[in-house]
Amino acid sequence: MREAASSDRVSALPAPAGPERATPRRSVGPLLVLVLGVAGLALAISLAIGGQPPLHTASAFAAATALVWCARALQVRDNLIHDLTAERMVLQASRQQIDSVSRAKSDFIANISHEIRTPLGGVLGTTALLADTSLNDEQRAYIGAIRGAAEGLMALLGDILDMSKIEAGHLTFERSPFDLRKLAEEVIAMFGYVTRDKGLVLNLAYPEGTPRVFFGDPLRIRQVLTNLVSNAVKFTASGEVRIEIRARPTVHDEAHVELRVHDTGIGITAEQLPRIFDSFVQADASTTRRFGGTGLGLAICRALVRGMGGSLDVESQPGSGSTFTAVVPLTVASEHDLSEKPGKTTTGGRRLTIVLADDNRINRTVVLALLERAGHTVVPVENGLAAVAAVEAQAPDIIFMDCQMPVMDGYEATIRLRETGYTAPIIALTANARADDRDRCIAAGMTDYLTKPIRPEDLHLALQRHALAPPRPASEVSAAQ
Repeated sequence: MREAASSDRVSALPAPAGPERATPRRSVGPLLVLVLGVAGLALAISLAIGGQPPLHTASAFAAATALVWCARALQVRDNLIHDLTAERMVLQASRQQIDSVSRAKSDFIANISHEIRTPLGGVLGTTALLADTSLNDEQRAYIGAIRGAAEGLMALLGDILDMSKIEAGHLTFERSPFDLRKLAEEVIAMFGYVTRDKGLVLNLAYPEGTPRVFFGDPLRIRQVLTNLVSNAVKFTASGEVRIEIRARPTVHDEAHVELRVHDTGIGITAEQLPRIFDSFVQADASTTRRFGGTGLGLAICRALVRGMGGSLDVESQPGSGSTFTAVVPLTVASEHDLSEKPGKTTTGGRRLTIVLADDNRINRTVVLALLERAGHTVVPVENGLAAVAAVEAQAPDIIFMDCQMPVMDGYEATIRLRETGYTAPIIALTANARADDRDRCIAAGMTDYLTKPIRPEDLHLALQRHALAPPRPASEVSAAQ
């Protein structure tokens, strides 16, 4: 039944249209040559019967034979061309079907991502607000459990989206200055409570003299290091997890940085090592049952490291632990570069007037509470048309704009506002998390892009980055992006 269902799905795919469906035509050349060859044989026979000189008869027979062989060769060639052409058409049809399935899968993942992120953002936002209220220890423990479960779901969703981007070739990388040692210390802090509960030692080895500030993509490097440490902690019951960071000798400020994560966990057998970086693969089925997880983390890590021009390898022995080593090329930077990193401005205590457009009541409530707690005046609306009217009435300092709303979506509302000459920042708030979604927001005239669930620090950082900046025309904003 499963095979039959699969066949039905394949046959239901759209067939390629146009000339690609036409059957390749055979050439008439071989037939003409064959006719000439047969005519030549008839001539040779008639010459022989008529008593013509043997030389004439032999010449006619040789020419006729050559024509027959040429006809055969041409027929073989045409058959090969016909078969190759037909096979190419089949391959083209298959490729179109695969592309169609890939597009449908990407659209499905994007839609599911949006539908899951919206309520999940409400869960994370309301628990963050609730955690800031007066709670007893038992209530705070429950809130922590809810938040941990929601963050686990968000991490899983992020892994699925990352795999979708990897398969579609849409991975993007940034280049900005960051403090690598500080980043590693922050990753260690994330796992402090887990290692304490398990009795593990989590250490960082960062040799003296190793550069700290680099140009690269800190978010992707953090993602790789977090995944590697998470795996090490998950599969280690006792002992230690150690992060070692070393920089190979620099050449013209370019360094290959080693991010090494060593654990004393269950290890990996030699038979399992070649498959450990495959998608949805863990050491074995029992590993999935015992430790959980989808098996996407290492596949994503290798894709990210390779996307940055590096490599990811593993050494392991069963029962003796594993060592994962990511080597990433980075450019050595300075503290001065770090101090000039964008987003260091502050609002200086200024109270802003903000229009918040979001059709989801829970998300609107969360963002509204976060902004009002910071002392800002917020005008909440439920669709893009109401946002345009609110801007005309309030002249806000900044707008937070959801993208998918009834009546008028955020894209159209932004375009209308820019056409009327409105130059203040418009920040997209959206559950759409693909790279082309960001491009669409910027193309519509939005200034920045935040994905749901909205973290309080990201929201306030967007205010700091854009609220006091002098207004710029939408064309300049798009060019700057």
